[in-house]
Amino acid sequence: MTLVKFNPAAPFFGRNFFDDETAKKLFQGYGRPNQHSDSGPNTKVQEASDKVVIEMALPGISRHEVKITVNGDVLAISCEHNKENALPKFVSNFTKKFTLSDSIDLENVNSRLADGILTIWLGKKPEAQPSPAREINID
Repeated sequence: MTLVKFNPAAPFFGRNFFDDETAKKLFQGYGRPNQHSDSGPNTKVQEASDKVVIEMALPGISRHEVKITVNGDVLAISCEHNKENALPKFVSNFTKKFTLSDSIDLENVNSRLADGILTIWLGKKPEAQPSPAREINID
């Protein structure tokens, strides 16, 4: 997969207990509620031949509270949500960052927030898309 999740602590820590997805889920939602952390809402990343799709669960969040930015090769999704209506364990303020590969066309990015799901489509550059199979003649 060509999309890599940005982890600012990666150079300082090797593989340990906290790299485990189970441990991350175990401690998700704990800590200071206003901190920007990597323990935000559930996110699914899928790659197709012509695009990468990121889906993020944001129940009760309006599109005016979400900010999507691209700075260089880093895609950042952040949210500043009014906590009065938030669920108790839902992290209302968060920032998630993804490092984009060179194959992503930064001019071909679309997003939609519907039914509590934020969907971001990242198109791939034409040269990064697989070419169709062709038959080679044998002499």
